[in-house]
Amino acid sequence: MVDGTELKLSPAATTTVIDRLERAGLVTRAQDPANRRRVLVAPTDAAREVAEDIFEPVGRAGAKALSQFDSEQLALILDFLRTALQVHRAQTDQLAARQ
Repeated sequence: MVDGTELKLSPAATTTVIDRLERAGLVTRAQDPANRRRVLVAPTDAAREVAEDIFEPVGRAGAKALSQFDSEQLALILDFLRTALQVHRAQTDQLAARQ
């Protein structure tokens, strides 16, 4: 579950985004039975189909491209990506702390 604050949008902007997604048929909105002030937003089957149409070909192409590497090379690539992500997150945290 993602909290609205993670979007880094104001509550009004978040509502606008959800309204637009709902009008497009990509999400449904329902009251949280555990907290009447909270709204739960869920993707629709149409949203899942759109995501599949976009990301399935990307996944296939990625798997094909990575098939040229052996498991040792893939482990090194994965280590590099994890290290790069750690650096990125640390820098992002530093920038956020300045604000």
